[in-house]
Amino acid sequence: MTFEDLPKDWATRPLTDPEITADVLDLVIRDSDRRVGSIGVLICGPSGRLVQPVVIPVPPGGVPPGEHRRVLDVVCQGVLAGLGNGCRGGVLVAIARLSHPFVTGEDREWRDAAQRSCDEHGVDLLGTWLVTRTVILAVDRGEGRLQSGRVSA
Repeated sequence: MTFEDLPKDWATRPLTDPEITADVLDLVIRDSDRRVGSIGVLICGPSGRLVQPVVIPVPPGGVPPGEHRRVLDVVCQGVLAGLGNGCRGGVLVAIARLSHPFVTGEDREWRDAAQRSCDEHGVDLLGTWLVTRTVILAVDRGEGRLQSGRVSA
């Protein structure tokens, strides 16, 4: 499956819909984002529908230990400010890289930082996903596992 397989009504569905999650990530996280290594944050409204994607390149040397949360705090604060009126929004976090299609300790650090940031700011974490050229998979609370059958050629 690829973003070309998205149904016409995908924009009206929540990103937690397993039929579209991997394909939306394939659409939003470009090859260039994967090539340089990036963190994608898909900002969603209260219904879980995509409002705005944000993709941030990771510095070439990586993110220093313990600094993962700083990026996510800024985004979560922005979600709250952007939605306003006491609406509780959500985010889906994507860890993008060119290769190494297996969940790493750093991926888990991003996932845990996203959870802590969302909890503190009152934003729902809708999931954390690994996005490479060959797989898109959920970074679960345990190990990563393939979701939505997304494996590209």
